[in-house]
Amino acid sequence: MTDDLIIRQILKGDYTVLDAIYKEYREEFCTWICKKYGGSQEMALDVYQDAIIVLFQNIKEEKLSELTSSIKTYLFSIGRFKFISELRKKKTVLTKDGELEIAGPGLDMEDDRILKEERLTQIENALEQLGEHCRELLKLYYYKQLSMTDIMIQMDYKNTSTAKNQKYKCMQKLRKLMHLK
Repeated sequence: MTDDLIIRQILKGDYTVLDAIYKEYREEFCTWICKKYGGSQEMALDVYQDAIIVLFQNIKEEKLSELTSSIKTYLFSIGRFKFISELRKKKTVLTKDGELEIAGPGLDMEDDRILKEERLTQIENALEQLGEHCRELLKLYYYKQLSMTDIMIQMDYKNTSTAKNQKYKCMQKLRKLMHLK
């Protein structure tokens, strides 16, 4: 069953599909979280259940109508953010022998780095789905930090207002791809 079909089935109220997803990825997710970030199987399962709920809510609220990745990748990404968020709330960190202890200030910096890397990956994936025109415009503005006048000249717009309007439209498309409405 394709990911798009899964989304349509859930929107129609066929929750057996959601149950199948839950069962299909549960063990793999819990193993992945425990290996990559440490923590208990119980904590990983709690986070997985939360991630399933977020997936369901995003589909039902139509925040997720078109995937930029697979359902599995999307679900694991939600779970990863949830797990890091839980660690941050508890201010705990896992030691090498698997024991939890109260974290010092270093955890926040590491969490922030991980969250920023994940966010950057999400932005890069969404940029890949944008048309070449929008991708170029946004790269000129955000990466090369060109002025609207320079962008107008380079992309052959009539005036800076047109360039600004195009940038706005491209940002709206990017936000939609990233499910940020």
